[in-house]
Amino acid sequence: MKVELLDSENFTTVFLIGEIDAYSSINIQQTLQNLLDNGKKNIHINCEQLEYISSAGLGALMSFVEEIENSNGTMVFSGLKPKVFNVFQLLGLDQIMKIVDNQTEAITFFQN
Repeated sequence: MKVELLDSENFTTVFLIGEIDAYSSINIQQTLQNLLDNGKKNIHINCEQLEYISSAGLGALMSFVEEIENSNGTMVFSGLKPKVFNVFQLLGLDQIMKIVDNQTEAITFFQN
């Protein structure tokens, strides 16, 4: 699992690459906490290269949704592959998380 960051004017993109399991979810938690600690509250999670996410990985992401919203920020997910999106759907996360089809839609969301 690899995490890459790209700062933009209004948001930070977090690229999730590979597979997220219990072990690698710790890296995601540290990354998101560092962003929040540095005042970054609008976060785009780009999942175009995410092949798999475990329940621990979802938990790591979910643990920050409320914290980000409480700081008047937003977390937007883009580019979920069908099998990853199905996991979000099965758990009802597609109803409580902002999910868009691609990076272009995420950029547009943050520019409005």
